[in-house]
Amino acid sequence: MQRTRGMEVRSINGKEYPLVSVVILNYNGELFLKRCVNSVLNSRYPNLEVIFVDNASTDGSVKLTRNFFDHDERLQIVESNVNGGCAMGYNLGAVKANGKYVVFLHNDTKVSPDWLKELVNVMESNSTVGVAQSKLLIMDSNKIFSAGGHFDHFGLCYKRGFGEEDQGRYDKLDEVFFAQSPTMAVRSSALKEVGYFDPLFFYHEDVDL
Repeated sequence: MQRTRGMEVRSINGKEYPLVSVVILNYNGELFLKRCVNSVLNSRYPNLEVIFVDNASTDGSVKLTRNFFDHDERLQIVESNVNGGCAMGYNLGAVKANGKYVVFLHNDTKVSPDWLKELVNVMESNSTVGVAQSKLLIMDSNKIFSAGGHFDHFGLCYKRGFGEEDQGRYDKLDEVFFAQSPTMAVRSSALKEVGYFDPLFFYHEDVDL
């Protein structure tokens, strides 16, 4: 399903908003999708397109998405006939993205209204930032899921702040070793330069990138 996309740059009251492509990856996520897609489409960011990639779901995911969101011109659906994992699924969406930034989102995520505006503001303020992520909370709780990815002394990756109560400790800009794909924003030019996600990674594609 092809859609009319947003403008490359939209100017409102003298402020420019570059186009952002949000790629939502789905596999059998029928229970989560209304909440996820609704929250993205209700973002307080005026220039986005949403690319919904379905990894060969066997539930009613695609039908539900069409039934509830087919009216929104910002959304297009990409259906894969195989479940190639996160890397291959995200790549299917990324190659169709027109935005200056591509944001990779999981289907069980709910975003806050200003999430995209904050991500774009950070990346627009510093051209050397290639990747950024939001602070992630565990759904319906005040506990942190991830404030960025790091490695320990044994070479194992871990989520910074995982399980901690969110008391504002990570409410500041910080450099992390890697961003995590539940809300991973990548500068499109950088993504093309490195060659997208390595399809050999069914998971942990974000760590590799």
